[in-house]
Parts: sequence; structure tokens; C-alpha cells
Amino acid sequence: MSNILNDVINNKDIRVMVFYPISQNCINFEKKYIEIKKLIPEYGSLIHEKKIILGKNELAELIRNNYKHEKYFRKDTEKKIKEKIEECYLENKPTIILLIKFESTCIHGKLQPFKEACRTILNKDHKYSKKHRRKFVHMSDTSIDTLDTCKYLF
Repeated sequence: MSNILNDVINNKDIRVMVFYPISQNCINFEKKYIEIKKLIPEYGSLIHEKKIILGKNELAELIRNNYKHEKYFRKDTEKKIKEKIEECYLENKPTIILLIKFESTCIHGKLQPFKEACRTILNKDHKYSKKHRRKFVHMSDTSIDTLDTCKYLF
């Protein structure tokens, strides 16, 4: 077992953030990505960063892992995975993975505001709806979700 998986198993305050390939189509993505990384210390610390190019089948498996605990995703799972791939996939663009250790006192109270702040940053210079901008980035809500995703990626 990797050290990363051990960290995730032993620390329930770690969350995984996934920037899907489509996020890199945002205007000024690199600048926004740096801005998001600078935001992290207000909530915790970045413990790992990984960029990986995934094919459609690999991305499908990642999506399956990311959303398997979501109630809305359990019905018509394969159809929803195909739809998500069409929304999120860009050939030859990496999926970017960040592991963030949140301060234990703010994992519940600040996780959602952090997620929304990141989506707002990605939405700058765009007029995307809240639903549309969710396709750019996913962040696990629970330690179980984090572990499932990390088992696939690491």
C-alpha cells in the first residue's frame, strides 16, 4: 500500500480534488489554478499533487469512483457516466489531482465554501451556470469518498 493511501486511511480530514480535463478550457486556467492553490492554506494544506492523462475508459472508472456514493448517481449509473465523460473529457489534457488536508476544526464548516470558492475562481471570465461549472472540478465530501478515489488513482 502506498504512503498516500496510508495517509488517507489514517487521516479523516484529507479530501481529494479532481480537476477534470475540460477545466483546462477555462480562460486563463493556469492563472486560476495557481489562485486556487494559493487559497488552500486558508483551509488546510496541500499534501500531494498529481497530473495524469486518462483515456475515456480510465476517466469513466474515476467518475464511477468519484460519484458511487451519490444518491442521484446510483440510478442509470452507466448513462450518467457516459454523460459526465462527454462533459469532462478532453483528449491529451491531464486530469489534475490535489490531496488537501483540511484543519480538523473546519472540515465540515468550510469544505463547501472552499469548493464554491474554487468554482467561482474557475468561472471568472465565463458566464457558466452553477450546474455547468460543476463539470470542471470534483471534490470528495467524505473520507470514504476520498479513499475510494485514491485507491483508484494511487
